[in-house]
Amino acid sequence: YNLQPIGRNGLLSQKQETAFREQVANINPNKDLYQDLGLSKGASEEEVKVAYEEKAKELAKDSSPEAKEKLEKLAYAKSVLANPNTKDLYDEAKVEPTAMNRVIGKTLYIKIDRIAPTSLIEFGRAVYSASTTPLDSMIVDFRGNLGGALDFANAFLGLFMGQNQFAYDFYRKGEYVAQRTTQGVFPELSRFKEVALLTDGMSQSTAEVTAAAFKRFKLGTVVGETTRGWGTVENTFPLNTAFDDTEKYLLLLVHSITLRDDNQPTEGRGIEPDISIKNPNWRSELSSRFKSESLIKAIRTVMAK
Repeated sequence: YNLQPIGRNGLLSQKQETAFREQVANINPNKDLYQDLGLSKGASEEEVKVAYEEKAKELAKDSSPEAKEKLEKLAYAKSVLANPNTKDLYDEAKVEPTAMNRVIGKTLYIKIDRIAPTSLIEFGRAVYSASTTPLDSMIVDFRGNLGGALDFANAFLGLFMGQNQFAYDFYRKGEYVAQRTTQGVFPELSRFKEVALLTDGMSQSTAEVTAAAFKRFKLGTVVGETTRGWGTVENTFPLNTAFDDTEKYLLLLVHSITLRDDNQPTEGRGIEPDISIKNPNWRSELSSRFKSESLIKAIRTVMAK
């Protein structure tokens, strides 16, 4: 437990390990979006919309903070279950969406809140959903993204670079261990001539690995703040030793560290953006980096929120 960095190694019970895996997969077993709307699992999109309207109408009469909180909860449940793309993922594995998207001018904006097994599918669907709209640029927003499984980075980078390309290194026991992309090029991405990736001080883990690769291979321009600096890779390892007849235990151990685009450890340093919003002149820097007026305007708009 006292191995550096402090607090990331430890002993987990089977129950804790299950919770750890569910957190990585973005599954909350104690949450039921259908129940929030007073519906049975698998209710149709139309039933979801009707239930939301009825409950929202009732809550509109109440101006208390509790009613406002309930209304926000209902709105979220509706946004997930009334959208066929997110509803099927929730129905299949109770996985909540990790990405949202909208079009700003000629720019596709995709916000990825966290990394889960469905994040790549959600990204692909967001790109496809805008395939009939004339766009020239894209924003991938990783601000506040706490990361998740690292295989996302290998797959996501492959969409831009192609399969089996060098993506990044792990550093383990004094050796560099090369990681390669696992997906082929996503043809739909070719229409986006310029890409911006947004970061802040809470972007960490897989989000940092992806941002570092974007800088290294010039896949896009990183805009925002230096990331958190969470540069370790952890996994669980089963123990044969029995401490308790009623419970099994596992070790959660850091087994590798990640590296930045300059090959320095990410841990405690973070990934520095190409354009730092800490610089008072960062807005004028956008014009020197990007040609798309839509992208420049869109970055300024989302950064202002």
